[in-house]
Amino acid sequence: MTPSQRLPLEEKLICASARSRWSFWRAWLSTGVVLFVVVSASVAQDGTPAYEAPPVLRAADILPPALRKSPYHTVADPVSTDGHFYHFTLRSRYGRYDVVSLEMLKVRVHEVSILDRAVELKNEYEFLTAAGERIEATGEALVRTVVHPVETVKAVGQGIGERFAALGRLFKGRKRSKRRDSFVKEILLAKHKRGVADEINVDVYSSNPQIQDLLNSIASQRAAGHATVNLGTIFIPGGVGIVVSVGKFSATMHSLLRDKSPGELADINEEKLEWMGVGQQLRDRFINHPEYSPRHQTFLVGALEQLSGVGNRGAVIEAALHATDEASALSYQKTAEMLASYHLREARIHRLGIAAGMPVAYTVDGTTLVAAPSDYVLWDAETESAIHAVGEIGHQPPTHRRVFVTAGRLSPRARQGYRALGYTTREGYRVSL
Repeated sequence: MTPSQRLPLEEKLICASARSRWSFWRAWLSTGVVLFVVVSASVAQDGTPAYEAPPVLRAADILPPALRKSPYHTVADPVSTDGHFYHFTLRSRYGRYDVVSLEMLKVRVHEVSILDRAVELKNEYEFLTAAGERIEATGEALVRTVVHPVETVKAVGQGIGERFAALGRLFKGRKRSKRRDSFVKEILLAKHKRGVADEINVDVYSSNPQIQDLLNSIASQRAAGHATVNLGTIFIPGGVGIVVSVGKFSATMHSLLRDKSPGELADINEEKLEWMGVGQQLRDRFINHPEYSPRHQTFLVGALEQLSGVGNRGAVIEAALHATDEASALSYQKTAEMLASYHLREARIHRLGIAAGMPVAYTVDGTTLVAAPSDYVLWDAETESAIHAVGEIGHQPPTHRRVFVTAGRLSPRARQGYRALGYTTREGYRVSL
């Protein structure tokens, strides 16, 4: 009996009602776990298997214990796999979150751990009292995350530097004004906020309104001369944070996010893309894309920067324009990181292309590479169509090997389907940058 067969009918109906708008991502982004499914003997003449429906799972089947449950959170059953990503319901003392993708779940669980720590410390540190009480009062209501990153960008000072420079020229030789003072305060507060986010290892552009409230509260206290303690030592004792990364690439990106305003990051990323040969139209559309926060853009462009000597890096930017929400923007970021890791650690990439809206890499050793940072790869019509589209691209010199790399795992049928079309498959791929 499969995990989905063991689920009550009511839970299946709940899961079915949670479908989201991920038709594009069904074509290729997927990762996950080995499921207890029965592979149909039905295959096409070319040896590819029959299509399969997205399975419904239990959290215990796919998550390590620490990610599935803690004193402050639980990942509820059922877990659907619609769109080749897991769809989770994260329940906590401080609200309920609907989460798409394993990568986003890691982010949310870490954020909830930070919220829990703020509540725990609210009586010990005065600068946490107000924020801790607001977090505690949330209860288990649904937390509505910010739909577009532009709202959080506004909160971190988009364009403030440019406006302040203009005001500096305007007020030169004149008395200070309340207007100028307000801009000075705004700039300092944004800088403190980025510093606070860096210390507790959360995204300063997080779409989580509770995290934004906590960051604003602590930053205001720090700007007033309070909250001078190193927050990392009290919020993440013993390195408990789930998404902490200490690699050189990650450290460089975090430094940029801490030290640069959103406007400065946009300029830096645009200049890097221009240096890579990405056309102005693509650059403008990407930099102004509503689903990408400065963090997503900075990490994605930083990963492309690692692809030294690779032709047509604009293919990744062109594909990334298909992002429809935060989870898909994060996935395109992870795609760029996977390609950079493969290029640096395994085989040099010669050139990039695009097929069916997804990046395709061609290595100097004659390999066609498709990388997908997904949760669970199943075999359906869109997946097969996308893979055929990759094979239709003419590349010079011709490649003699095909590789599909995914951060998660494939279903038995998907594994069979890829291999029937000449692909070597690799599962559980981990980025090393």
